[in-house]
Amino acid sequence: MTILKRGSRGTQVRRVQQRIGLSADGFFGRGTETAMKAHQTDQGLDGTETAPNAYRHGDSPVFSTAQMPGVALAADITERNETGRSRPGLEVVLRIADALHLSLRDKNALLVSAGLTPVFSERTLDDEALTPIRDVIDRVMDSHDPYPAFAFAPGLRILKSNATGERMFPGMAQMTPSQLIQAWCSPRPDVPAAEVLQDAWRIVTTLRHELRAPPHPDIPNLLSLAETLAQELGPVPTTSTTATW
Repeated sequence: MTILKRGSRGTQVRRVQQRIGLSADGFFGRGTETAMKAHQTDQGLDGTETAPNAYRHGDSPVFSTAQMPGVALAADITERNETGRSRPGLEVVLRIADALHLSLRDKNALLVSAGLTPVFSERTLDDEALTPIRDVIDRVMDSHDPYPAFAFAPGLRILKSNATGERMFPGMAQMTPSQLIQAWCSPRPDVPAAEVLQDAWRIVTTLRHELRAPPHPDIPNLLSLAETLAQELGPVPTTSTTATW
């Protein structure tokens, strides 16, 4: 098994980057290492061991040898399945995925890596099948009038805004995540410095939280930008910066 570490290059690095939601440039740099360790910590893996205990050939998320008995017990599988001497079936793979607390998207990826067909469908918000969900979002956002409201997807991607939001912040819904970060994490003449600092670190908190979930590929770079701008504004405020978005 190839050990991946900072400075590694090649196809295996690219596969790992794709698996954890990064832009796959094939170079294992600081951003890849940070995202990898965060993902490992979120999955209960040893964050000090960067790659061999987290990924193997086939893009399959795995776990350290020491953790296999615990995962096998939680998933109620045999050692023969657990150690790879038998090809697991759909039920076994899904039990492993549940034991690892994987998202539905990651469960599909695990199924594919095991040579099986994904079983969980994935749709965009504008899909006709999600019309009832959109209706609920619209009602919630309309209920915020006369106050502005925005619906965000991971990575500070604005999905939509209510009418008040459009009037008070014209063009904001069309801004890219990077533009939003630069706007909200930089000094604003009409906003007190303490409030700008609070906003900046709140964005950092949001992106750090999202980095530990199945991340959008742009989140590591967005987080780096937000941290840089926030640090230029000042240290983390003593009051809570827990994200509420």
